[in-house]
Amino acid sequence: PFIGTVAPRGWILCDGRALPGTATELIALLGGSTTAPDLRGMFIRGTGISPVNAQAGPTLQSTQQDALKSHLHASGTLVNSAVGNHTHAFTDYYYSEHQGGSNPDNQPGSDGSDNDNTRISISNTTAADGAHNHTISGSTATTGDTETRPVNYGVNYIIKL
Repeated sequence: PFIGTVAPRGWILCDGRALPGTATELIALLGGSTTAPDLRGMFIRGTGISPVNAQAGPTLQSTQQDALKSHLHASGTLVNSAVGNHTHAFTDYYYSEHQGGSNPDNQPGSDGSDNDNTRISISNTTAADGAHNHTISGSTATTGDTETRPVNYGVNYIIKL
């Protein structure tokens, strides 16, 4: 890590720039790549398996993609709106059957005459079904940023030529 913006003599910024042809040892170390690693916006992590948590770091000279550890969320403020012994309200619709006049097929009319079928609604409730719960569906609200990251401080990375 380097706090400056111009690498000191004998070093180069790790920003993907071309390496000078004289950096033959570094080019060989980079597997023949003639560009510096591009570490802008990257966290550096040791390669291999961590002795602390047995998690694998990236393989040498490779990038490990971001990830979020698998986890669950509690229901938060989501609640079941009806628990225990309760009923449910519903509305039932039907048409009255008036016969005669100019509406022989018993179809609902638009002239307001008593020859039209009339739509009638009745409010009802189901019988109580004993103590029971309902499944909560949906999701919690989205929160957060565009990435998971620890508190961090900006630096440039440099590599010795």
